[in-house]
Amino acid sequence: MRRIKLVLEYNGTHYHGWQFQPNVSTIQGRLEACLARLTNGPVRLHASGRTDAGVHALGQVAHFDTASTLALPALVRGANGLLPGDIVVRQAEEVPATFHARYSARHKTYIYMIHNHTVPSALRAPYAWHVPQPLDLQAMREAARVLLGSHDFSA
Repeated sequence: MRRIKLVLEYNGTHYHGWQFQPNVSTIQGRLEACLARLTNGPVRLHASGRTDAGVHALGQVAHFDTASTLALPALVRGANGLLPGDIVVRQAEEVPATFHARYSARHKTYIYMIHNHTVPSALRAPYAWHVPQPLDLQAMREAARVLLGSHDFSA
């Protein structure tokens, strides 16, 4: 058996989150079906974390075990050929059996974007929360400092 680590990118707009759920489209469900077809066997993906409905990912890590000998570049090309355009396998690598996408994660970064302008943005709308009122940036920085420690939040 081989353990394969995947780095994934997806736009979650049209999905009911990461985790497989019967009768609805999920990222895990689409990926497992695709990978099962490529590897000629059942696939169970384990992710570094689960996303909610409509959430996107730039570098989500997942892994699965397979007896397939399919070369990794072919796996990436094949998956991206079968998957819808809003889910992409960016990278695949063989990892030791001790690797676990969730438990081996060293960090996770979450990005929350606010479009603070009186006029909404058609291009940013799927990725940012539109807040037309002025924000109290000093209060936001202070709240972040209290919650997260002494990081510099001046950007």
